[in-house]
Amino acid sequence: MRPSSTISRVLSCRLRSFLVVIAVLGLSSTAILQIIRLERAASRETLLRAELLRERARAESNSQKALAAVDQLLTLVAERSAASAGQRHESLERALRFYQRMESKASSPEEKTRVLERVKQIRSVLGDQINEGKS
Repeated sequence: MRPSSTISRVLSCRLRSFLVVIAVLGLSSTAILQIIRLERAASRETLLRAELLRERARAESNSQKALAAVDQLLTLVAERSAASAGQRHESLERALRFYQRMESKASSPEEKTRVLERVKQIRSVLGDQINEGKS
């Protein structure tokens, strides 16, 4: 066996090993970079979900405040029997339209039940006013 062919084989084997190591390092670094990208994306998603939950809670809170305000106004109108019949009727009609819009936007079954109950009450009062007007 010639020494140059042995050296050539050893160098060829080392070169192949070196290329395999470089390929493995390349694949490993690519995998690590992809993992980092995925972790960043997951972190962004978590932040966006938290923001979405905060905004949803804020919207529900605003909805509750709006319902409470209309409840107060409706109660005030109902209590003021001295108000003219036309003003009272118009205020009740506005409240009815508001509650009808809120029915589809209710965020919970309890809220929807409350809204439907108010719609029923207003319709009852409006029906009584119409019947009084006919008498």
